[in-house]
Amino acid sequence: MKRIIKDIKENNFSNFYLLYGNDAFLKNQYRDKLREALLPESDDINLNSFEGKDIDCNEVSSIAATLPFFAERRLIIIKNSGWFKSMSAFFESVSEIPETTFFIFVEDDVDKRNKLYKFVSDKGYAAEINSPDPKELLTMVAAALRKKNLLISKSECEYFISKVGTDMSRVQSELDKITAYCLGKGSVEKEDIDSICSEIPESRIFLMIDAMMNGNESRALELYYQMLAAHEKPMSVLFLLNKNYNQLYQALLLKEKGYGRKSIADALSIRDFVAEKYMRMSGHYRLEDVKKIVDYGISLEEKIKQGNMDERIAVEIFIVKFSSM
Repeated sequence: MKRIIKDIKENNFSNFYLLYGNDAFLKNQYRDKLREALLPESDDINLNSFEGKDIDCNEVSSIAATLPFFAERRLIIIKNSGWFKSMSAFFESVSEIPETTFFIFVEDDVDKRNKLYKFVSDKGYAAEINSPDPKELLTMVAAALRKKNLLISKSECEYFISKVGTDMSRVQSELDKITAYCLGKGSVEKEDIDSICSEIPESRIFLMIDAMMNGNESRALELYYQMLAAHEKPMSVLFLLNKNYNQLYQALLLKEKGYGRKSIADALSIRDFVAEKYMRMSGHYRLEDVKKIVDYGISLEEKIKQGNMDERIAVEIFIVKFSSM
């Protein structure tokens, strides 16, 4: 991605850019940066966009062969074509385009053995853009705030991410809010995050599990009712509880095998601070206790699906039962 920023800064572009990976927000962000740099904002005549599996290769080839209209460049953006996973007829004509035609491909998945992928990698630039890992995300958030003359500690940055989640579009939205809220203040504190940022359901689940672990049944139920008031479905709450207790069980198994926090995070594909939470919980829960919780949660899900239990009551029973372990 540094290559894209360098090309834009130097106004020296490749004719082919491929942006692929699992982070739609970042892919679209870099697509838009390239689009703005390659063509004036008002130039719609020399911009063509295509999306989906049924793109007509002949139509794209015909447009690509056309010189730009009173401009330096013609830009073609192609999204989710699937051409980089299967053989595409477009590959036969792609090498014949004039130097004034530029392509931006945006895809979810690619096959690096694909001829079109190899061609674009050789003649242009292919960037794999995935969601940042926890360390990268912390760095990105801190850097974004620093640009606005706001400092944030590592612990409060981790708290921010735990509250808003790791989806980049959501992170950016919440960063905009916290930046406006703390403008001129010089730093971001936990109280600021609580005051202005919207939390994802998973963050309340962690608080709920903490309350249950500490035997605070009333607090756990209060958090549950807050989620219901926010239109979260009881079954979704149960799913998240089961998911987290299952991950805790897997973390405890790995810990018994000698895995450390970082290794557990990598093995379970979870964020570092989540693994750290599970490591702290290991001082309270025995492995067999967590196994009982996981099995009971699964049995409740089955009863609800079979129509043998009301889902709202089922979650209440789950909370009460495991707040007294």
